[in-house]
Amino acid sequence: MICDGFERLLTLQRYCGKVQLDPKVTLRECATARMENFLHWLLQTFTIKKTSTLTTYWRQLSQLYIMWTQRRMDPAVMRQIFVFIEGPLTEEYGMDNEEIEKPLMEADDFVELIRYHWASDINGFPNERQRLQLAAILLLAAFTGSRPQALLNLTYGDLDLYIEKNTETHADMLRLGVKLTKTKSRQKRKRPKTYTFNLDDNPIFCVITHVVSLAFDDSAFGPPDLK
Repeated sequence: MICDGFERLLTLQRYCGKVQLDPKVTLRECATARMENFLHWLLQTFTIKKTSTLTTYWRQLSQLYIMWTQRRMDPAVMRQIFVFIEGPLTEEYGMDNEEIEKPLMEADDFVELIRYHWASDINGFPNERQRLQLAAILLLAAFTGSRPQALLNLTYGDLDLYIEKNTETHADMLRLGVKLTKTKSRQKRKRPKTYTFNLDDNPIFCVITHVVSLAFDDSAFGPPDLK
């Protein structure tokens, strides 16, 4: 399965080795005819049955282009290759272009998932702290709709724990700001996407409770310069 950046690079290098081209120069120039020839080779070399697999690969290759050139690929070239994949290539190689709907988890299902995680799961973790970490990731994924990669790279520098006064009751409220800097759309945004959480009466659904517990375990509070 062609999926990560390293495998994308190896695949491009393998193709360029056969046609005696430099992979970086080939991708940097991104000539439409050359890219179309590369995709033909890809389909003849690997077992690819779905159009979506090839369009995903093309998106991943465009990300590799950004890494190598520090700029985005020409939108016209991107569109032209997508049209080529979804039209002539799909027809020529008989690829399946049907879109399969992915069912979303209902709220009741998520509640049952969290309940099972804390109350019914008989499997042990190498370190039971990981049970708390997993629960925190599940909550953040559900509440923000973010992909796992955006959450797994979070650091304490991305979190802002603070007290804010309620304008109506004047009571102090603990809040947590979570800044997501590794989202897919981060390059289009001037500022990272930030979500704000309040305390929840039910601790198993409280993001703040989870994060603060991990922070205490990591001794993340009280930096040396704090008096």
